[in-house]
Amino acid sequence: MKIDVKIEGMKDAQVKLKLLDQDVREKIKDATAQGAAMGSARAKEIITEKGHIITGNLRRSIQYKGGRSSVNQIDGVIGTDVNYAIYVEALPDGGYLY
Repeated sequence: MKIDVKIEGMKDAQVKLKLLDQDVREKIKDATAQGAAMGSARAKEIITEKGHIITGNLRRSIQYKGGRSSVNQIDGVIGTDVNYAIYVEALPDGGYLY
Protein backbone atom coordinates (compact mmCIF):
# COMPACT_ATOMS: atom_id res chain seq x y z
CA MET A 1 0.00 0.00 0.00
CA LYS A 2 1.34 3.42 -0.90
CA ILE A 3 0.05 6.69 0.51
CA ASP A 4 1.03 10.00 -1.04
CA VAL A 5 0.55 13.13 1.04
CA LYS A 6 0.88 16.60 -0.33
CA ILE A 7 1.02 19.53 2.06
CA GLU A 8 0.40 22.92 0.52
CA GLY A 9 1.20 26.25 2.07
CA MET A 10 4.25 25.17 4.12
CA LYS A 11 6.40 27.96 2.75
CA ASP A 12 3.73 30.52 3.63
CA ALA A 13 3.41 29.05 7.12
CA GLN A 14 7.18 29.23 7.64
CA VAL A 15 7.25 32.88 6.56
CA LYS A 16 4.37 33.72 8.91
CA LEU A 17 6.06 31.94 11.82
CA LYS A 18 9.28 33.85 11.20
CA LEU A 19 7.40 37.17 11.15
CA LEU A 20 5.59 36.20 14.34
CA ASP A 21 8.92 35.38 15.99
CA GLN A 22 10.29 38.80 15.00
CA ASP A 23 7.17 40.55 16.30
CA VAL A 24 7.31 38.72 19.64
CA ARG A 25 11.03 39.51 19.94
CA GLU A 26 10.36 43.24 19.38
CA LYS A 27 7.61 43.21 22.01
CA ILE A 28 9.98 41.55 24.51
CA LYS A 29 12.69 44.12 23.71
CA ASP A 30 10.19 46.96 24.31
CA ALA A 31 9.04 45.44 27.60
CA THR A 32 12.65 44.96 28.73
CA ALA A 33 13.49 48.59 27.94
CA GLN A 34 10.40 49.75 29.81
CA GLY A 35 11.31 47.59 32.82
CA ALA A 36 14.85 48.96 32.88
CA ALA A 37 13.50 52.52 32.78
CA MET A 38 11.13 51.77 35.66
CA GLY A 39 13.94 50.14 37.68
CA SER A 40 16.18 53.14 37.13
CA ALA A 41 13.45 55.54 38.22
CA ARG A 42 12.75 53.45 41.33
CA ALA A 43 16.45 53.39 42.30
CA LYS A 44 16.49 57.20 42.10
CA GLU A 45 13.33 57.38 44.23
CA ILE A 46 14.87 55.15 46.91
CA ILE A 47 18.00 57.28 47.07
CA THR A 48 15.78 60.33 47.55
CA GLU A 49 13.45 58.64 50.09
CA LYS A 50 16.37 57.42 52.22
CA GLY A 51 17.98 60.85 52.20
CA HIS A 52 21.21 59.63 50.61
CA ILE A 53 21.69 62.84 48.70
CA ILE A 54 24.57 65.19 49.33
CA THR A 55 25.44 66.46 45.86
CA GLY A 56 22.92 64.52 43.75
CA ASN A 57 25.75 63.00 41.73
CA LEU A 58 24.79 59.37 42.44
CA ARG A 59 21.13 59.92 41.60
CA ARG A 60 22.01 61.70 38.34
CA SER A 61 24.49 58.99 37.39
CA ILE A 62 21.98 56.11 37.40
CA GLN A 63 21.45 55.11 33.78
CA TYR A 64 19.68 52.31 31.97
CA LYS A 65 19.93 50.59 28.65
CA GLY A 66 17.04 48.39 27.69
CA GLY A 67 16.19 46.02 24.94
CA ARG A 68 19.73 45.20 23.89
CA SER A 69 19.74 41.90 22.12
CA SER A 70 21.85 39.18 20.67
CA VAL A 71 20.78 36.00 18.94
CA ASN A 72 19.71 34.20 22.13
CA GLN A 73 19.32 36.97 24.69
CA ILE A 74 17.49 40.23 25.35
CA ASP A 75 18.60 42.23 28.33
CA GLY A 76 18.22 45.49 30.17
CA VAL A 77 20.94 47.03 32.33
CA ILE A 78 20.64 49.53 35.16
CA GLY A 79 23.76 50.94 36.72
CA THR A 80 26.12 53.75 37.58
CA ASP A 81 29.78 54.46 37.18
CA VAL A 82 30.00 56.25 40.54
CA ASN A 83 32.53 54.29 42.59
CA TYR A 84 30.85 54.85 45.97
CA ALA A 85 27.43 53.58 44.84
CA ILE A 86 28.03 50.11 46.29
CA TYR A 87 28.51 51.60 49.75
CA VAL A 88 25.30 53.62 49.54
CA GLU A 89 23.45 50.52 48.34
CA ALA A 90 24.49 48.53 51.39
CA LEU A 91 23.92 51.15 54.11
CA PRO A 92 22.62 49.61 57.35
CA ASP A 93 19.63 51.99 57.47
CA GLY A 94 17.88 50.10 54.72
CA GLY A 95 19.48 52.00 51.87
CA TYR A 96 19.39 48.97 49.60
CA LEU A 97 18.47 49.92 46.07
CA TYR A 98 17.00 46.57 45.17
